[in-house]
Amino acid sequence: MSKGYGVPYSDDEALFIEGHLPDHSYRAVAELCNHQFHNNKKVRSMDSIRSLARRRKVSVTGNRFRTVTKGINNLSDFEVEKPSPSLQPVEDLIAERILKYEILEESKKSCINIHINHDLPIGIAHFGDPHVDDDGTNLRQLYDHVKMVNDTDGLFGANIGDNTNNWVGRLQRLYGQQSTSSKEAWQICEHFIKSVDWLYLIGGNHDAWSGSGDPLKWICGDSLYTKHGQRMKLIFPNGKEVFINARHQWRGNSMWNTAHSISKSAQMGMDDHILVGGHTHVSGYQVVKNPNSKRISHCVQVASYKHFDKYAEEKGFEDKDIFNCPVTVINPHAETELELVHTIFDPKVASEFLTYIRSKYE
Repeated sequence: MSKGYGVPYSDDEALFIEGHLPDHSYRAVAELCNHQFHNNKKVRSMDSIRSLARRRKVSVTGNRFRTVTKGINNLSDFEVEKPSPSLQPVEDLIAERILKYEILEESKKSCINIHINHDLPIGIAHFGDPHVDDDGTNLRQLYDHVKMVNDTDGLFGANIGDNTNNWVGRLQRLYGQQSTSSKEAWQICEHFIKSVDWLYLIGGNHDAWSGSGDPLKWICGDSLYTKHGQRMKLIFPNGKEVFINARHQWRGNSMWNTAHSISKSAQMGMDDHILVGGHTHVSGYQVVKNPNSKRISHCVQVASYKHFDKYAEEKGFEDKDIFNCPVTVINPHAETELELVHTIFDPKVASEFLTYIRSKYE
């Protein structure tokens, strides 16, 4: 009789064997039993363990050779405690990803409501690309327009983007070609941004170069700041609604029509009262009517305060800068689409017109 057959198995020993057989060899289980239950005496053998497994029909389909031989007794000389997991539980990770998506989805609403707290006519001065740190920027004109916005009742400022040059990467060498340093640029930019209570502020491609650590986001505070573009609905107390679609850059170009990219969007479904863009440093204007909704769209391409541009000179770009701060005057008491929005290219004239038209309803 093989060794181990004459000594009966206790219930604990039998359960121990059944628990270890799926992942260990017969010889390893015999050595473990001898160590655990028989003070290392060779009571159990490979044959006796195999015989028990057959009688009790124990499954041995697992990785039965996982045990690594450690000397005579096939036992490890040490045990290693598993370290705490470095990753959060996958269930928590999935729940977190779902929450982050819901937050992102909510932040990407296609249209933001802006409630106007009175029924008087208002004006929106759409500031073109400021580039406040560039030597070729007319900073005096920029601040004249800031003062006009602040001194005119009902005139709101709006910013179409590219507030600084914000040179990054290989373009950082261009700081050597301007007299304003990067630190000074942000100093001027912060002063300019905080000088106006912006109805909206769009981040242009130069602004977006800051990446995730965007200083403009911090400077703007509670102002409506969105990178690249934002659609808005102005809601007046009398129920009148006006839709504005502002993007730093619109898709498409035309050598014949500087407002082509914006007017094309209006004709292809962007059914807004005011569509405005910047980026190209040229001016343009086109009026489009939607034959289905009967809505009139004012498509405004705004130039820049950066009047002298070395890059434009090198590429031979023609001077098409007509206006860099057009004003759209909105009359919530208008009875027709034609009376609702008036686009005035000169902000001084627009200020005078707005003051006059407001006086009719005060």
